Amino acid sequence: MAAHKAGPPACNGKRSLPSPSYLPLAAFDDAALAADVRLLQAVQDAALLARRGSGGGDAGPPTASPAAPTDGRPSVRLRRLEGEARRRGVTLRLQPAGMSRRVRNSTRYDRRSRAMAWHVEWRVMRVKKGGEGSHPPTLLHAFDSRAVPEGDTLAAVLGRDLLRSEPAGADDAATRLAAYVAELEAGTLALRLAAAGRTSLTQPAFFMLDPATTLGAALKGRIVDEFPTIAVLLSADAGAL
Repeated sequence: MAAHKAGPPACNGKRSLPSPSYLPLAAFDDAALAADVRLLQAVQDAALLARRGSGGGDAGPPTASPAAPTDGRPSVRLRRLEGEARRRGVTLRLQPAGMSRRVRNSTRYDRRSRAMAWHVEWRVMRVKKGGEGSHPPTLLHAFDSRAVPEGDTLAAVLGRDLLRSEPAGADDAATRLAAYVAELEAGTLALRLAAAGRTSLTQPAFFMLDPATTLGAALKGRIVDEFPTIAVLLSADAGAL
């Protein structure tokens, strides 16, 4: 027995599984049934190890853990993200894996610097002029700022990304956004944070923001679905939201 375990190839202590083969029903006995059960158990064990990301047998080194457990619970990274947001007074609500906002979200927490960097969605709005009565704002341009440090001011982030977000060669992009850039530089541009977690129509749909405030201060006390969405309006249109 000792020689068997020590000799090449080294024994791993497991009984070798027979290769699957066809048996007629008349030849199927208890031994064949036991062999099939062992084979199915081995397949089940291999699948379990693969889901855990730990490899197994001769499959090589352990693989990285999946982004989220297979039972649907948030991963450790996402739970830490929720906790760090909570410490900052922000209620972060994460969507299920595969949802568009979950896929787009670049928000992260740096453990070494202990700082949050948020994904921010900007929606540049305009109000149609002329005619009678008020017109609801419509979307002129939308873009994302990825991993924005919580200490950056809204004006600084918007000033950096507003024109840069337009695709190269876009028709009259600078002309269409020139008024917004001018008001941003003058400090009169209106910013509105889209409210999340509304339970009735009597609650505000948007909150006023000061462009000079930091992103972290703007989100304190708020509910955020994956990442904040901020509407950008000219001062003359600020009352439309």
